[in-house]
Amino acid sequence: MKALLRLALLLLVAALGLFAVAFLGQRRLIYFPEREGLEASLARARRMGLEPWRDASGRLLGWRSPHPSGPPAARLLVLHGNAGSALDRQAYAAVFQAPKGLPLEVCLLEYPGYGPREGTPTEAALLEAALSGVEALSDRPLILCGESLGGAVASLAAARRPDA
Repeated sequence: MKALLRLALLLLVAALGLFAVAFLGQRRLIYFPEREGLEASLARARRMGLEPWRDASGRLLGWRSPHPSGPPAARLLVLHGNAGSALDRQAYAAVFQAPKGLPLEVCLLEYPGYGPREGTPTEAALLEAALSGVEALSDRPLILCGESLGGAVASLAAARRPDA
């Protein structure tokens, strides 16, 4: 009987330890950012034809692809999925700026803690970044495009700023 109690106690302690590790490491289980230094990101963006997109205080928000024909009729704000970084979504610019499409400027938002952007990815941080992006682009019609995790972020941002 004592051996059975010891085994049950050992299993309980092991399960509690596993739950504690999962709880303490849950952010690593949720977000999969790809980090990259600013200089390397800037060089990669230039090769892709993208420009850095900064806020009024000079902090990096993400990357822009101006429409090749001139001023855009609207802007597309891409909120990317969980893994990688915004620079991995350059294909959105190629697709949405196709010759027969609407003249769009494509803006790829970089989440905090992804790519070269400072910060830590959390639900609140991703939403705040999206709202900052919406605010920065609100001088023209704006289309939100969310991919995977970005779909949830886009939905929350649209719910908070339906006027934009």
